[in-house]
Amino acid sequence: MTIRPVHLVALMAVAAGLALFAALSQAQRAVTTAERDLLAAEASIAARLLRDAGGGDRAASLFGGRVSRSPVRDPNAVEVVVDEAVPARATTSVFDADGWDVVGQVVVDEDASRRASLPVSLYALAAVACAALVALATWCVSRAGVCGPSGSLRWPVFTWLAVGVAVAFVPAALAERWAQQSLATVTAQRLAVASRVLAARDDVAALARVPSGILGLTGLRFVPTGTADRDQLLASGLPVQVAQALAGASPAESGHVVVEHVSYATADVASARLILLPYEHVRRPTSSMVAVVALGLLIGVPMIVLSSTIGDARRARRELAAWSFLAPGLLHLAAFTIGPLVFAAWLSLHRWSLVDPARPFVGLENYAALASNAGFWNALLNTAIFTLHVPFSMTLALGLALLVRHPGRSSVVARAAFFLPSITSLVAVAMVWQWMLSDEYGLANAALEAAGLPRVRWLSSPSLALVSIMIVATWTTVGFQTVLFQAGLTAIPRDLYDAARIDGASRWRQFRHVTLPGLRPTLVFVLITSVISSFQVFGTVYVMTQGGPLHATDVAVFHIYEEAWELQRVGSAAAMSWTLFAVIFAVTWLHFRTLEQRAEA
Repeated sequence: MTIRPVHLVALMAVAAGLALFAALSQAQRAVTTAERDLLAAEASIAARLLRDAGGGDRAASLFGGRVSRSPVRDPNAVEVVVDEAVPARATTSVFDADGWDVVGQVVVDEDASRRASLPVSLYALAAVACAALVALATWCVSRAGVCGPSGSLRWPVFTWLAVGVAVAFVPAALAERWAQQSLATVTAQRLAVASRVLAARDDVAALARVPSGILGLTGLRFVPTGTADRDQLLASGLPVQVAQALAGASPAESGHVVVEHVSYATADVASARLILLPYEHVRRPTSSMVAVVALGLLIGVPMIVLSSTIGDARRARRELAAWSFLAPGLLHLAAFTIGPLVFAAWLSLHRWSLVDPARPFVGLENYAALASNAGFWNALLNTAIFTLHVPFSMTLALGLALLVRHPGRSSVVARAAFFLPSITSLVAVAMVWQWMLSDEYGLANAALEAAGLPRVRWLSSPSLALVSIMIVATWTTVGFQTVLFQAGLTAIPRDLYDAARIDGASRWRQFRHVTLPGLRPTLVFVLITSVISSFQVFGTVYVMTQGGPLHATDVAVFHIYEEAWELQRVGSAAAMSWTLFAVIFAVTWLHFRTLEQRAEA
């Protein structure tokens, strides 16, 4: 099949157009999901009302003809089930007054009048934007071949990306704004439903004293207004400082209260202030819309590259073959390297937690907090100290490589023995060493006692624990370094050694003036990769010491792990990860610069 410009233009336009319409569907999906949450909340409230005497009348006055009760009993259907049909309906079980037995089901139909749909005008605007993208793709493909004899494609590529972003920005931004406004409306409706439920009761104060009273009835957290009682504030399920701020602050005209970068939607009923994380914050589609549009535009880059080969069938086939072979690697790189890096950078700019749906944007606050985070800097210092084992392990590996460089059966066996720890499971190695270095029954202390020497607290002493980890790391990595050094030694021409012997050079002079210069590329590679690996040490510390004792082995990656998974501060952990990346990059760059200057000298 012959590739023609129209084919490339069509592929670029289809990819960009599908991405733009997918972004618009993301906005619609976010609003629809929030509306389904509201419907499910209404079903839960209706089921709770029907448990009480006279609850049927209250549910009917609250939801009108949208609520109906069924005698069907399904003990397993305790959760709310939302039927995604249009109009949607939510079904859940109704329990008896004691809350033990299922006595029926309640069905709440969706209120069609509040269903929000993306305006048709936005779809029309998206279609116009797609037409503009077709024109832009045609121009880029037609201009791709005039960028120089070398086939440089910088101008069309960056024109496609820059103008494509500008063209797609308008409909996507308008759709995102519509979604934000619609989600704000759903937030107000959710608070209004809960407020009407409480306003119809005269026992709000009594409900507020019951831990699950208002929460069980409305599904919303609350704080008592006009009180500073710690127990009552703790009953809200929020941190005391946040609950105090929410109880004492005056809501803005929009009914929102901002506490620690988080905007809470509030509604006051009697002596209780209902609290809701706004849908426009927790379900905003901005990030997913940006990612989809960016992916659609990036697909056009290889199309522009291929357009320069049109008219040269042989070159076109080579380009297609090259891109075919590169595609799996590029996709893997984008999905598992570039993607996580970008996501980590995004996380580092937010206060993000797996258990907290409030994930506000905090800018560089996470990075600024690291300046006063003594634990993180102590972990970096421990990591730097741990890295000092690298020169020792390299020296030992080079000596072993010199010993087994000559061919022979014993050399082959020795190389295999040296390399074996490098391919053994790190967890298994750490567990074995943990047993060997145990204070009570370890093999190392048993050997010391047999020699008449006192026991050593290898892993329980703050001054020796990190040294013990360094010993294990040396034993683990020296075999791999030995193999690399042996490969480097093999690459050194034997003629240089023969010439050195003829000139009367001793073995030391041969090592200094022939071996070391010949091993320079290998030494640089081993040094840099070993330093990077040392900065990323985690498994050995996690299995053997858990960062102890007294944080003596709390290295950078283990500290980041604890910050993210133990303390649930993922945003702060992402900022630490990028800081560690900057440190590793700086150390690697300094190594390269130092070695280049020595080579020039």
